[in-house]
Amino acid sequence: MPLRPTHVSKPLVIHQIKLDPAALKALPKEVRRTVLLLGHVANEVNTLSRLLLFSVHKQDHPIKALFAEARSATILRLLIGVTFEGFRAIERTVLRSAHARPYLAHLAPGGEVALKQVKKALSDNKLMAGIRNAYSFHLPTDDQIDAAFVRLPADADMSVYSGEPRHSTLNTSSSLLMTRGILDLVDDPRKGTSRKSTDKQLMKIVTDDVIAKSNDLNSFIEFFVLAIIERENLQKGALTEALVVDTHESVGSFQIPPILRS
Repeated sequence: MPLRPTHVSKPLVIHQIKLDPAALKALPKEVRRTVLLLGHVANEVNTLSRLLLFSVHKQDHPIKALFAEARSATILRLLIGVTFEGFRAIERTVLRSAHARPYLAHLAPGGEVALKQVKKALSDNKLMAGIRNAYSFHLPTDDQIDAAFVRLPADADMSVYSGEPRHSTLNTSSSLLMTRGILDLVDDPRKGTSRKSTDKQLMKIVTDDVIAKSNDLNSFIEFFVLAIIERENLQKGALTEALVVDTHESVGSFQIPPILRS
């Protein structure tokens, strides 16, 4: 009997690349800033991607499901905003920066593909920009609130669930409002261009878009930072295997409780 189902991905092997602090300090400021900034972007995108994955488990109670759905939607909005900001950082610090050109010329073969995907995403980011500007990193305007409110179903659960401590509070009407506004950015029947998609189909468009683009962003950052590490001899010592994670066990067993408690 196999130890793991054949459809489950292989264990995740984590490698460690130690950086030489002196070599990092000796880099031109512009290059060092880029390494540190893009590392920060990758950290945020990776964290939110994992949180989104862990938050979508089905719940065995309708109230728990409301909390879980609201928090999944919040994580999704944050991932959209962080990913959009990450592309803006790439555009500013890499694509429009003279100091980045030598490293772009030394990308590994996979890095060239990742660079093309980043450029493609930058030319097709209208949906992500709209969500980021109104519902992710900014609060919606009065007009956006009013427009989304009139589109909420008449039978929608508009409740305030409040627990102890206070961070277990959920305002369902506000959560539904944010989701409605985002879905209408994808397809708004009031504009006469409706594809008659269901809300589930619209949410899949939003989710698939950010997952694909966040993966492309992460991939390029890794290739680009590695190009800097190799060209500037930043690596201290040999590449080592730091950790092996059973992805089937970690993804299957870890959950973010829908009602978080202190």
